[in-house]
Order: sequence, then structure tokens, then C-alpha cells
Amino acid sequence: MQKTIYTYLSLVVATLVVALSACTQHDDSSRKTFHALLDSASKFKIEGKLDSAMLYVDKAAAVAMSDYQKTCVRERKAYMLYHAGDKVKSRALLRDVLDFFDRDKSGENDMLLKLRALDLLAKIEQENGNVKEALRLYQRSSNIAKELGERKLYIQAQIYVHGQEYKAGRYAEAIEGLQLLLEYCENEGIDGSYRFRILECLYKVYFALGDVSTARHYISSMESMMEPGDVQQVCTYNVSLYYLSDSIRNTALQRQCIDMLSGCVADSILPHKSKVEALQVLSLYNIKQENYDAAGAYLKQLHELELSVPKEQRYLKSEMLLTRYLIASSQLDSARALLNRVDEAYYKETDVMQYSLYLAYKSWFAYASEDYKSSFEIYKKRLHMMDSLKQESISHNLAYKTLRHKRDATVISQKLQIQHQLSQINDIRVVRQVWIAVSVIAALFIVLTFVVIRTMRTKRHSAQVKLVNLNLEREVKYQTKVLEKIEVELRRKNKQLHEQMEYASRIQYSMLPDSSTISSEMFSQVFVIYRPCAMISGDFYWTAQCGRKKCICVGDATGHGIPGAFIAMVSSTILNDIALSMENPSAVSLVSELDNNIRTILQTNDTTHGNDSVDASMICIDEETKKITLSLARHNAYLIKVNGDVQRLAGVKRSIGDIDPEFMKRPFEEITLETSPGDCLYLMSDGYESQLGGPNGKKLKRNNMIELLAKYREYSMPDQRQCLIGYLDDWMGDNEQTDDILMVGMRIA
Repeated sequence: MQKTIYTYLSLVVATLVVALSACTQHDDSSRKTFHALLDSASKFKIEGKLDSAMLYVDKAAAVAMSDYQKTCVRERKAYMLYHAGDKVKSRALLRDVLDFFDRDKSGENDMLLKLRALDLLAKIEQENGNVKEALRLYQRSSNIAKELGERKLYIQAQIYVHGQEYKAGRYAEAIEGLQLLLEYCENEGIDGSYRFRILECLYKVYFALGDVSTARHYISSMESMMEPGDVQQVCTYNVSLYYLSDSIRNTALQRQCIDMLSGCVADSILPHKSKVEALQVLSLYNIKQENYDAAGAYLKQLHELELSVPKEQRYLKSEMLLTRYLIASSQLDSARALLNRVDEAYYKETDVMQYSLYLAYKSWFAYASEDYKSSFEIYKKRLHMMDSLKQESISHNLAYKTLRHKRDATVISQKLQIQHQLSQINDIRVVRQVWIAVSVIAALFIVLTFVVIRTMRTKRHSAQVKLVNLNLEREVKYQTKVLEKIEVELRRKNKQLHEQMEYASRIQYSMLPDSSTISSEMFSQVFVIYRPCAMISGDFYWTAQCGRKKCICVGDATGHGIPGAFIAMVSSTILNDIALSMENPSAVSLVSELDNNIRTILQTNDTTHGNDSVDASMICIDEETKKITLSLARHNAYLIKVNGDVQRLAGVKRSIGDIDPEFMKRPFEEITLETSPGDCLYLMSDGYESQLGGPNGKKLKRNNMIELLAKYREYSMPDQRQCLIGYLDDWMGDNEQTDDILMVGMRIA
């Protein structure tokens, strides 16, 4: 009986073992089939065959047995639907995936799947304009990616998080996070494309804070990271570089960026965001250049591009550029309608930079509508908002630096502890180190022996070198004493020359007429700008009453300094003699007589002696007939009419005292001026327009000077003088004065 029972139990156990073995084999077979189907779906997705990929995902769903497998199917299907454009169903499936993992946390593989789901869902929420939800999901994704060592997903999430901090105006937090992220990339050896995006974000933050020098540093770093064949990076770099060059008014660099962006826009593979930013810059540049046809064409492309994506993915800046275009082209009603469509509260809460841009254009619109009070209030509101953000950023930066120092101190403490532990380990290996030390000592003994032998051989040579050096030192001391004596003598002579120059300067100033002597019944106001390049000047002005005529001369002698001053004083003396000998002279007769006298006194017709000459403007005013005549010798004069018209009076291309036969054939000419009350007449040397300065260290040039004269024509003559001097000082900056400067301005009564 017992034997029968044992036999029966043995059969039952064997049956159970066979059944369990069959179930296990079936589970293994099902799992392999499931993973093979998912791998096939992934392969078709990479090849762009979404329909085939979706078919294999459905087959995998049919063989899925556990909740985990079903969740894998949902996650893979969500990716397929997203790439097929069905974001609503994709979003719902991803929510189910995250709900499953929130209920059941079962390992690293599950966390990796959860990370992928979080990353895609955050991307969908970002594209749908749900900034807060996208930010929350990216923060979760960032934490999980860092734990799992998924470096690129972690960096991508962190870039979005810190980008939103920048848009919300939390500049200090953005700077701190981005700098730590940049250090992380450098330590982990992450490729340049991710570092390029981080550098772009840092540039934007510092540019928004007005720190142009730091922004320029990050622009240079972006250039070093940029891959020349990457059209998107080239576009992003040139967009950033354009705004920086616009802030420092570098027009050449702006033009270079515009040319590059024009080529980028024509590229069909350029992503949507980069193409929008490039079109925004091209539109803005052409609006500023008042090239409204080109601006309108770019804005049309920008509008069509924005309509091709959902409303949540569009850029407020595009609408604001269109607003600026409408205001500039006087379409105020259309501009008002466009501004009223903006959701002001949304941008104020989510994107401070976009909101600041909106306030700027709203203020501009109010100004264009002549609502100056509203324009001022909106501008003041924007200014207050940006100042408060900058102050908050400064205080947060100080706190960040303090925290960074504490962290560095902690790291040093940890290093010291590690060193202490290493020293304890080293104590265990003392015996081994002793043998090593003995070997080292033996090697050192051999080396020292070699060194001693080598030293003995070179000792004789060293003594010879020492003797040579001693002789050289004696010679250097002697030459030093000689040079010191020469320096003392040079200082004495330089001081003597300086004193003589000061005395000569006082003499020259005393010979110049007072500016009040230039005034007459024809001129209601007069000003004189007289700035020698050295202590004495080759420029001079002269005035005299010759009968019923008032004569005024502005001259520029050859060179400046002592030679120019000598010729200037000789010219003034000659003019005084001519004025005494001639009654009611004409302007051309004074110039011709001065030419003859200078050539007679200073030189012969022999051209080998050099060419001492004077460029001059001579004006004669007949106080009875009110007639003004002018004679110009290689000089230009300018008559600015009351209505703003500019009349350039060009002189003959011949200097006074010129001995070149070719130039002597050209007779001096006389010009009769037709003036009206309020017109302004300017006589000058070429020193003002030739002054170097500005952002590129170039000449001020004639056209810029004429624009200044026309701009200040309505000011009183003393005010004109102050404005012209002030502009010249600003233009010069740190540059030295290039030439003697002389300008005489007169307003017709």
C-alpha cells in the first residue's frame, strides 16, 4: 500500500516539473518574440517607414503578457505617433507609461524607459506652449538622466531648464546653472555641439544684462566650437554676432553677418527655429536701413513660415518686427490691431525677454501715435523691470561665488582625508619602499659620480667665462655712466626748447586778431575754433579794414609746428603790409599779391629749395554795397542756407606761394556770394575733417563735417562752437590730434 502511494506521489511531482518546464520555455519563447518585434519596429522607424514600424508595434502588443511589456509597447507606439504628427494620442500614451512607473518602480531598465518617456513628453509639452509643465518634466528627466549616467539627455534637459530661467528673468540662476553645466561637459568630454548650445545661452544672458565684453567672450568661444559644415550652427552664430555688432555699431561686421544669413535662409535643410531667427535679423536690418521693399519680402517669408507651425510654437518677436515695419511705413491701424492680439499676461508670466520686447514696441507705437505720456510710462515700466532684474542678478552672483568658495573648501577637505588614508596604506608598504630606496640611492650615486667628473672637466671653462663676464660688467657700467650723462644733457636741452616753444606760442597768440574784430554789419554772430596740433600752429586767421571793405583771411601754412608757424607769421605780416598799401582791394587781388610776396621773400623760382606755400580762404565785404566776394586757394568754404541747403564753394587747385610751373598757370578766381539773412558761412583749414578717431580710428571726413554744420545751423554761433568742439572731442577719444584745426563761422545779418 505504501509503495503504491509513493509511486503515485512520484508521478504527480514529475508531472508538475514537466508542466513548469513547459511554461518556462513558453515564457522564454514569448519574450524573445516580443523583443524581436520591437527591434524590427525600431529598425523600420530609423529607415523612415512609420507604417511598417507601427505594424510591428501592434504585433508586439498582441504577444505582450506582462504589464511591463505592455508599457514598453505604449512607449514605442507613442514615439511612432509623435513622428507621424499625432501628438494628442502620443501624449496620452506617455501619460499612461509614467503612471505605470509611478506605481511600480522595478529597476534601472525601467528607469531608462521612464527617462525616454519623460523626455518625449516634455518635448511635446514644450511644442504645445505648456511652459510650466514642460519645465517640470525636464527637471524630472534631468534628475533621472544624471542618476543613470545618460549624459546627453541630462544636458539637453538642463539647457531647457536654464533657458526658461533666462526667459523668466532669473539671470543669476541661469548663469550659475549654465556655467556648472559647461564644466560638466568639459570634464565628461561631451562633443562640441552641446557646448555650443550652452555657450549660446550664456551669450544671451550676458547680452540681456548689457555685459557686452563677457558676451563677446562667449561669442568667440562659440566660433571655436562651431563646425563649418553645420548650417544651423553657422546661422545661430551669425544671428548672435549680428546683435552684438549692432550694439557696438560695427556696420562692417553687421554687413558680413547679413550676407552669411542670406545664404543660410536659402538652405532648405535649415531647421524652423534657426530659419525664423535668420529672417527676423534680415527683416530688422532692412527696416533700420529703411529698405522697406526688402524688409516686406523677408517679413512675408517669416509670416508664411510661422503659419506652417502651431500657434504655440510661433515667436512673438516675429509679430513685433511686423509691428515695427507697419509703424515705420505709417500703417498705425494695422500695427494697433497686431499689438492688441498679443496675450500680454502670458508672456509676462512665462518669458520676461519677450514681454520686455512687447513693451518696447508698445512704447514706440504710442510715441508714433503722438501719445507721448503713454509712451513714457510704458518705457519707464520696462526700464524699471530690467533694472530690478539686473540688481537681483548681481546679488545672486555674489551669493553664488560665496557658495562656490565653500564647495571648493569642502573638496580640499575631502582631498586631505584621501591623502591621509593613502599615507596609512603607504605605511604597510614600508619594506618594499626601502628596497626601492636602496636601488634609487645606488642609481643616484652613479649619476653623482658622472656629474662630478663632468664638473671637473668644465671648471676650467667656467673660470674663463667668469673672467669674460667680469670685463663685460665693467664695460656696461662705463657705458651706463656715459648714457646717464647724455640723458641729463638731453633733458636740459628739451626743457630749454620747451620754454622757447611756450614763448613762441605766446607771441603767435598775441599776433592773432580777437574774434570780435571779425564782426561787421554783415555778420550778426561769429565764432572761431583755433586748436594748434603742437604748441605753435601753421594755421592762422587775419582781418583788416581796407577802406570801405572788411577783409578776412583763414590760412593753412605748409606743415605744422615750427615751420608752419614761421610761414603763418610771415603771411600775416605780408597781409598787414598789403592792407596798408591797397585801398578797397578785391579778394582775388589780396590773394594774388600775397602769392607774389611769399614767393619773393621765402624762395626763388628754383624748385630744388622745397615748396613753402599757404592754402587760404580770403573774403572781402563791401560795407556800402553789402557785396561779399571770396577767393579760395586750395581751400573749400561752405555756405549753409536758412532752409538747410548746403553750398560747397571749391577753390582753385593752387596754393599761395606755389612754385610748381604747372600750378602757377592756374589763375586765382573770385566768387561773389548770394546770401540771405540767417545764412551761415564757414571758412576753415582741413584739420577738422582730417582728424582720426571714431570706433575704427578713421578720418572724420568732409561729408560728416557738412552734416554737422547743417545740423547745428539753427543754433547761435557760440552754441555751434561748443557743439562742434564737443563732437570733435568725442570723435578723437584717446587718439592724438592729427593736424592744426582752425574754423571761422559767420552768420549773415
